[in-house]
Amino acid sequence: MADTPLLHQWANDPELWASLVGWHFPYSAGSAENWVRNYDGRSIDSISLCIEDEELGLIGTASLKPINWKDRNAFYGIMLGDPNTRGRGLGKDAAMAIMRYAFDELDLVRLDTEIVGSNKVSLEFHVQALGWKIEGVKKDWFYRDGKRHDKVIAGITADDYRLGSSSYWKA
Repeated sequence: MADTPLLHQWANDPELWASLVGWHFPYSAGSAENWVRNYDGRSIDSISLCIEDEELGLIGTASLKPINWKDRNAFYGIMLGDPNTRGRGLGKDAAMAIMRYAFDELDLVRLDTEIVGSNKVSLEFHVQALGWKIEGVKKDWFYRDGKRHDKVIAGITADDYRLGSSSYWKA
């Protein structure tokens, strides 16, 4: 419960949400507290995790949802809430850990994500740092700050992850 105020702050940060996928309305501190209190982590089709650093504490969130167990794939999302934590390798560590968990523990065969086309940092991060592939673009999908933005669809397979991750885990 100690992290609830920070989660509430991030949930109501318009700059942060302008670069993320999804529709989001601001919500109250009480709503954030209820979500944390009622989240039991026992859903069979979604996993929501907090990203923590030993020195900095809570720095973001990551999720796999929904998980499609029949076809062995999931939608992946990651967010670093504090801009000062970005660019330090913490997001890559978290993303690599989530992919390792998805592919090596849950035995999923692919992950998908969607990225706001104007979020060049996220696009570069996923494609260049993590090895994801851009698989499509939906023109003018998002409306942010009075402008239309494309939805970039990206994915990674377990095979591509394993091919690109071996040197990362040896470091």
